[in-house]
Amino acid sequence: MLEVLHFASATIARTPSLSVVIPAFNERERLPKPLAASLLYLRTQARDWEVIVVDDGSTDETAAALSSLREDEPHRLRVVRSPRNCGKGAALAAGACFAAGERILLMDADGSTPLTALQDLEDVMDRVGCSIVVGERCASRPWYRELMGYTFRALASMAVSGVTDTQCGFKLLTRDAAALTLPHLHIERWAYDVEMLYVAQRLGLGVVSAQVPFEDVPGSKVTWWTPVEMLLDVLRVSTFYRLGMWELPQRGAQSNGKGSARPRRGTYTLLI
Repeated sequence: MLEVLHFASATIARTPSLSVVIPAFNERERLPKPLAASLLYLRTQARDWEVIVVDDGSTDETAAALSSLREDEPHRLRVVRSPRNCGKGAALAAGACFAAGERILLMDADGSTPLTALQDLEDVMDRVGCSIVVGERCASRPWYRELMGYTFRALASMAVSGVTDTQCGFKLLTRDAAALTLPHLHIERWAYDVEMLYVAQRLGLGVVSAQVPFEDVPGSKVTWWTPVEMLLDVLRVSTFYRLGMWELPQRGAQSNGKGSARPRRGTYTLLI
């Protein structure tokens, strides 16, 4: 039985041009440093921005580890929290519903791709006029990660075409693209990317890739069991939509930031 996931709405007097959404589960050790670097970079930009960290049921006081950074940026750095872990896809959906930016960047908590790579994605979005730009990691990883990545790319091609690195956590979406995809996803964990891109392509949203720098950071939550879970989820995406068991969202069903378009587990609330 799924509980309804409530997205609390926060009053924002401005519409920032950029929202950075970072999902975090037990990232007390890894998150503060790349987050601090990201905030430093954003302060150099001549634009209005916000950063939303989604603490997805952490048990290591991840949110508390960000207290000093929140004191420095009380209005532009916000933390959203769930009392239990619901999955990366669910966390990103929650963050997107809180986000007010015209463009929404999804970014991993470990900072494996630095925020400075944002400009590369925005250049592609501006030049091509697409709705989603997916980072394509251009650095080597440990052999077992490469093997898992190669295997998953082959599986993901059953659902998504033209994107070689669906699992790169560095993705830029227009606000409309985020509203049409993230709040409506059924996959809440590792393979949410595949469903998001599948839905986007089926809706006719432009999806392109752009190379980004990448550094493998120790402490990944990926295990040897993860590819099996991802395989099952990819099969669900490629099968359930085609059989009509899952329906594509309608253009008029975009999230308004005050509620999820689909029941989910857990409750995400904004920490004040």
